[in-house]
Amino acid sequence: MFIDGTGDGKLVVARMRLINGYQGYGGAMYIVTATTIDIISCVFENNVAYSSSGGQYGGGALFIFQGNTVTIADSIFQNNQSPRGDDIYLYSSATLLLAAPTEPGMSLKYEEIYIHEDGSKYSICR
Repeated sequence: MFIDGTGDGKLVVARMRLINGYQGYGGAMYIVTATTIDIISCVFENNVAYSSSGGQYGGGALFIFQGNTVTIADSIFQNNQSPRGDDIYLYSSATLLLAAPTEPGMSLKYEEIYIHEDGSKYSICR
């Protein structure tokens, strides 16, 4: 899934299973310029990010690029693969907010986040 710009709005991706994706940047989702997105109750499974050129690739499930803000809640990342960030790769001043579970029985599970040294940041919200 390629997402490029929400302008002043926000995109909400909810209750989706993104499985077996395969591409150079973000095996399941590549989020580029000027985007605000909430990912809620989603499963990212068996996604792969690769590069045949050796460039700045990564994010087995998600690649978050250039000043985007992404909030993830009640979601599961499992068996994703990439040389840089099996689950999530943050690049070029991207912001990632990981929200604590909102309801009993919900969870947030991930294995690896790669943060490029360029002003990208993440935080866990309670």
